[in-house]
Amino acid sequence: MKKSTIILFILIILVFSIWIGYIIFNNFNTSKQIASNSLNEIAVSSQKSDLNTNENIFILHKSNLKAPQNELCYKAQELALSDLDENTQKNLKENFRALNWKLEYFLLGEFHSGNLKDSNSPSWNTVINGSFSPETQTYYQGTLTSTLDSIIELKKQFKNEKVINDLTKAEIILREAINNHDLIKVSEVHEIIHDYDYWVVNFPPVELDTEPPDWDGPYTFFGKISIFTSSNPSSTPVIESYDYLKLPENINEIIFSNSWSKLDQDNAKIIKDQNTITNIKNILLLSSYKKVDINNYSSPKLEKNISFVGDTSYTIQLLLKNANYGIIYVMDTSDYYEIPLAVYEKLLSY
Repeated sequence: MKKSTIILFILIILVFSIWIGYIIFNNFNTSKQIASNSLNEIAVSSQKSDLNTNENIFILHKSNLKAPQNELCYKAQELALSDLDENTQKNLKENFRALNWKLEYFLLGEFHSGNLKDSNSPSWNTVINGSFSPETQTYYQGTLTSTLDSIIELKKQFKNEKVINDLTKAEIILREAINNHDLIKVSEVHEIIHDYDYWVVNFPPVELDTEPPDWDGPYTFFGKISIFTSSNPSSTPVIESYDYLKLPENINEIIFSNSWSKLDQDNAKIIKDQNTITNIKNILLLSSYKKVDINNYSSPKLEKNISFVGDTSYTIQLLLKNANYGIIYVMDTSDYYEIPLAVYEKLLSY
């Protein structure tokens, strides 16, 4: 074979090998790019999924504020407790811790379950009005009702105006939460109670005897209380524009009628079931009342007369409603009040 023929043959083999190698290499890169794109799509999809999931995660202790310095906390603690006797201080420490953790367990549980996500959920009736066990014939007070009672009782024990104003604010926010079925408002109440528990009443916060509902709690400061500020408290109490009904302590029956006279029980609906009475009582006690001048409204027409009969008697009348509120008349004090429309309609439904 001629030398030139051999060289030509070698060149053909070499070109063919290069061509085959190019095809294999190109296919590999294409496959690699496809695989890379697929992995990126999976990663992006996973990231989007995580983001969507995170939107539904409730973080109980979320705050970027730095905790107040120790000397400020001890000073606030002294301001809040120094004029109280030792036994009162001990009770406040225990009760603040119990209330704070009660709210934390409640919020963590309810945000996780989603039972109260819808303001029309029947679960709101349980956490507000409580429940009745036929087996034990026992009434269990609603979590939010008992929380409100606890805040009111805590407030009574303090003498410091800033503490009283802050707890009054918590009381009003909780009443709004109950009236509007608003779980976020309940979390705002928790922030106030939390700051007083960990950073004032039970400072320092990390000295815990038992495990808290959330370990982020003792290290979080929301900054929602006024006792750390140097300014004097407002001369006008936060709760001044509201009033609350003072129903009889022991109610034996409730009389619903369409008569102007509370003594006229003809064709009246008389309720003696204690569970129902408690529910109605809580509806009224938990609502906010703003005193109004009846002359600013159209002529009232009685829609329903409600008489509470116990150690004493107490009568209110449902007079009128519009898109936002209802108007009631308290016969015993001759006062007119605006009340939330939802409360008015609930009373009207009995």
